[in-house]
Amino acid sequence: MKKLKKFAALLLAGALVLSVLTGCGKSDAKIVKDVLNAMTQAGEAHKVEDAEGNTRIYENKELASERDKILALFKAENGRVYDVNSGKNAQDYFIELYDEDYNLYGAAVCTLPKGTIDWKNICTQMLPAMWRFWGSADDRNLGVYIEILHNYKMSDDQKGETYIIFLTKQVTEDDGSGIIVM
Repeated sequence: MKKLKKFAALLLAGALVLSVLTGCGKSDAKIVKDVLNAMTQAGEAHKVEDAEGNTRIYENKELASERDKILALFKAENGRVYDVNSGKNAQDYFIELYDEDYNLYGAAVCTLPKGTIDWKNICTQMLPAMWRFWGSADDRNLGVYIEILHNYKMSDDQKGETYIIFLTKQVTEDDGSGIIVM
């Protein structure tokens, strides 16, 4: 019994050391869920006076297939990475992007800190920049794709880092109407 207790204590200590060394206090899925919840809370506070419907923010997993294209557009437009510890306004880092077919996307790339961060505050700052991606005033839906990228390079001369990305796409009719091309 004594050997079993020592073995269990050794396993527990090893797991603790491994979690400290790898910094994996939370899984990626848990962080994404927390950020999506923070965005939902921020969205509830960001209602439009004339809106009659509910404000709803949902995870748009369909944008996962367009992630690489959107990030390539982000890099081509010299999108800036938002350092969540900088104290700057996150709204200034969310940019609108058009592809060659005039699809309108929105993107923000943020550093992912190891410590606790006030995601609700960051999401509250970012939401006004996303106004073109909401549904109509009576049906305020915002589809957002959030993902954590590990060892990702924003430029060829940069070492890989960990980022959290926010991607969205303007909702359009099947015939493409509703897109505003400038």
